[in-house]
Amino acid sequence: MREIREIQEGELDEFLRITTEAFPGMNGATPDDRAAMLERMKRVMNEPTAHFFGVFDDGQLVGVMRLYDFTMKLHSTRTLVGGVGGVAVDLLHKKEHVAADIIAFYHNYYRNKGAALTSLYPFRPDFYKRMGYGFGAKMNRYAFKAAALPPGKGKSHVDFLMADDKADLAACYDRFLEQTNGLFELPLHVLDNMFA
Repeated sequence: MREIREIQEGELDEFLRITTEAFPGMNGATPDDRAAMLERMKRVMNEPTAHFFGVFDDGQLVGVMRLYDFTMKLHSTRTLVGGVGGVAVDLLHKKEHVAADIIAFYHNYYRNKGAALTSLYPFRPDFYKRMGYGFGAKMNRYAFKAAALPPGKGKSHVDFLMADDKADLAACYDRFLEQTNGLFELPLHVLDNMFA
């Protein structure tokens, strides 16, 4: 019988095995890599906005996912938006509709919590399109070399952000969020990771 429930910390090793086999680009090859990944997973698992779930067939873990409680500025209101990530199915249980069950659970979970929307970053756009998802706005990430900064009379106005600046950065982001539509709040643990 298939059951979907939250993962316990003692089940994280199997959760990680399924995830790293499904995403070969993940760096979990050495015991040290795996130990570091498990520690990161434990930290994220303890965040109040992150939820780790597993799909069990007769007690055996066959699929995994992480759900995220996001808050989005939608017109003039901040509202709950459900997010899903790390959807992975054990290689021996492919083509058994495990991923489809995961996404159906995800939709019901956030419908029951009163979420206005669900959101995801599609690893397999064709799969999610069949589930009713469409494409959102293009995501851009900008990076530049320090040499590209315009020359000036000095560098007194340029500095590195440090952990002490976290509250100021969060306040700046929040001011921008108030002036836009569709932007997610920046969770505190994301800021912590930026400064780690």
